[in-house]
Amino acid sequence: MKILDQLPLAKARESLRFGERYITVLPNQFLVWVSIHPPGAPRAGVDAPILPALLDTGNNFDFSIRERHLREWAGVDPERLRDMGELTINRQVVRRWDARVWLHPNIPGKIE
Repeated sequence: MKILDQLPLAKARESLRFGERYITVLPNQFLVWVSIHPPGAPRAGVDAPILPALLDTGNNFDFSIRERHLREWAGVDPERLRDMGELTINRQVVRRWDARVWLHPNIPGKIE
């Protein structure tokens, strides 16, 4: 199954609105759409928010998200997820949680 098809690479700084929020996409970044669920979810729930994420080919970790975005954008309380300890990213200590991240298909050639 093809999930990402002809995903456009941002050529200039771009502000994209989703709901009442905005995300800034910088040049040479890919924007993808995801939803986040507690572990054990067999598939993406229809009621789960779909939120934008930047596909960072230089990220050596599975998925990174700020705690505020996890709560406010994804509607997930990290206290309900299994704590997986801390690690350091760019000299900043961050907490890790166990969750399922679902990647949603894009519209070929479109950033939305």
